[in-house]
Amino acid sequence: MLPHEKTRINLIGQAGSGKSTISQHLAEHFGFEIFRPSDVIREYAQARDIALKRRQDYVDVHQAMMDEDPDMIVRPVLQSPAARLCIDGLRVPHHAEILQRQVGMVTLALACPVETRFDRVYNASEWRRYREESQVKTLEEFMADEAADNDNTDPLLPNVVTIMRMAGTTIDASQPLEVVLRQTELFLGSTIAT
Repeated sequence: MLPHEKTRINLIGQAGSGKSTISQHLAEHFGFEIFRPSDVIREYAQARDIALKRRQDYVDVHQAMMDEDPDMIVRPVLQSPAARLCIDGLRVPHHAEILQRQVGMVTLALACPVETRFDRVYNASEWRRYREESQVKTLEEFMADEAADNDNTDPLLPNVVTIMRMAGTTIDASQPLEVVLRQTELFLGSTIAT
């Protein structure tokens, strides 16, 4: 059991690894509220008429947010009254360290081959708008685009690979969904009192 009254779980993985599916499962079956850092970035960009078409656009907006207020993205988590909160894709090492230290956040990594993730992203109906607006259309472009979240050595910039290394557990998210959900539930049971 965590030494904190509130449970904070960060799901980390590249696009198409299943973070949103797992988040929704935790919400429906275990009473978690869902927080998406990318929503905060999108709201910030929309308020400033900044287009977000590539992963690098998110990195650039994130940098502007960090320059303005380093805790802008994590403040909603720190202030949330929710007993259980699932964070869908916190990608910044500095933010992860803050949440680990202040609210006992644990991280669950979802690993999945890039080809599988690409197929999921471009074949799923919920990604239709993303596909239509994105400049990323091929597997090669998809891989190059996600490099913006992998190659940063600055702990204040997004780095999915670093956050995945911080995870206590990694699940092979290319397995059938029911297997991934069961492994997530086992992780949940070993992490908190359910």
